[in-house]
Amino acid sequence: MKALFLEYGPFSHVNDKVLPELKAADPSIEWRVHRIRDMVMKRPTALARAGLEATLRRPVAVAKRAGLEGLAFRTVAAWDAMTACAQEVIAQNPDIDFVLETQTLFNGRAAGKPFFIFTDHTHMANLYFDAYDPANQAPRAWIAREKACYAQADRVFVFANHVSRSLVEHYGLSPDRAPHVGLGWNAQTSDIVRERPPGAGRRILFIGIDWERKGGPVLVDAVTKLRTDVPDVELVIAGANPDLDPAVATVLGRIPLERVREEMAKADVFCMPSKIEPAGAVGLESLAAGLPVVLPALGGFLDYVKDGETGWLFKPGDADALTAALKDAFSHPERLAEMGRKGRASVLGYYGWDKTAQRMLEHIRRDVRAKAA
Repeated sequence: MKALFLEYGPFSHVNDKVLPELKAADPSIEWRVHRIRDMVMKRPTALARAGLEATLRRPVAVAKRAGLEGLAFRTVAAWDAMTACAQEVIAQNPDIDFVLETQTLFNGRAAGKPFFIFTDHTHMANLYFDAYDPANQAPRAWIAREKACYAQADRVFVFANHVSRSLVEHYGLSPDRAPHVGLGWNAQTSDIVRERPPGAGRRILFIGIDWERKGGPVLVDAVTKLRTDVPDVELVIAGANPDLDPAVATVLGRIPLERVREEMAKADVFCMPSKIEPAGAVGLESLAAGLPVVLPALGGFLDYVKDGETGWLFKPGDADALTAALKDAFSHPERLAEMGRKGRASVLGYYGWDKTAQRMLEHIRRDVRAKAA
């Protein structure tokens, strides 16, 4: 079989991880990879239209350059421009058997061919998060395009169960067309040999680039309160680069994936109190590393964290609830070590990009055969 693999961009390392597993799981499939963003970036008129639309809709955010590319590439103008690029690629590849698109920022459907989408989110799934500001909602015309794209897909493969739920509740798909296929770890953490068992120290690790959305200020508030009872607790921040006193936290900034492994091997607890989190792969990476987690009860975390067994779940945005969870974690070092062992076992049985690829291919083969019959 011949297939188009249409991607917007790197997708937080996801494309680079899942595509090799798809190739390994079925070497008979010829994958033709096209990055649609790169095509649009060479079209100044399309970029100008997207930028103008973003500026008119969100002038303050654009003036601050707050997620500027994200704002521009989530406009109707950008959707239409990228869809046109995708259709050009499809026209140049008439012999393909199916299309697999990652994320949903354009419509990559090829007429008469099976069409699949692999995504961590839907736009309307934002409504499941209390912290979501409806003022940030995309234009109705953009949402209508997203809805039509999902309606035209044979199946939409998702990372997390709440995304399947959104596809059913918000977009009208039947549950069988929105299968949960899971995700894997971008930093290879399942083979980490820890320096010491969790609970032997009091080191909290945070990894996340978007400091505000990932709940960084909530974590600093909680740790400040925690130090009243646990004065020797350490906080290490990677990814983001907030301006904090060294007495509050050790700020590493952006680090390579190999350094992520090192930091997880030294930590006792992983904590990322996100306000909005579609999948939270880094939480899964932590569990695979045998590192217990303290995470908000939302999004993909609800799929793979069993509260009180493999980690702690707390009310999102509640610094006092987070403080209580962290205090409980450090009050029982033996339990913390046991949670690390249980957490690792719980995710290694189901998760991993190889398993995700195999689940997708099972559906793809069946649907391609059915459409050809």
